[in-house]
Amino acid sequence: MCMAGLYVASASVAHAQSPRGDDLSVELIDPHVLRVCADPRNMPFSNEKGEGFENKLAELLAAKLQKKLEYFFFPQATGFVRMTLGAHRCDVIMGFPQGDDVAQGTNPYYRTSYALVTKNGSGLEDVATLEDSRLKDKRIGIVAGTPPA
Repeated sequence: MCMAGLYVASASVAHAQSPRGDDLSVELIDPHVLRVCADPRNMPFSNEKGEGFENKLAELLAAKLQKKLEYFFFPQATGFVRMTLGAHRCDVIMGFPQGDDVAQGTNPYYRTSYALVTKNGSGLEDVATLEDSRLKDKRIGIVAGTPPA
């Protein structure tokens, strides 16, 4: 899975640069604040306590831009982009799968893969692939909307 670095609110940027005075019902953007949308309970990526690595990246970015950092937290599920970036509640989403055309992305800042995690003592500790016959009648949990789904 590739994660695009930042997703920028292209509508907000376009409006901010528009020479026309058209009312696009876009919230005013504070030039002294970096508004980040994040999931409040999505460790190791982000949480409300600022302990995730995407929280730390947002802190670094805000410091580099010399802006105050503010968050809008919303569960990262169906409608996340629409309810956050699309609703002009933030300027960026720190991590998002690459290739989604909902907003403008940057270059990926990390790549990762998926792993099968099993409970100790389940007899499945040595399963190496999803084709393993021992998984035939097992229930496998996945995150909805991700590539393995």
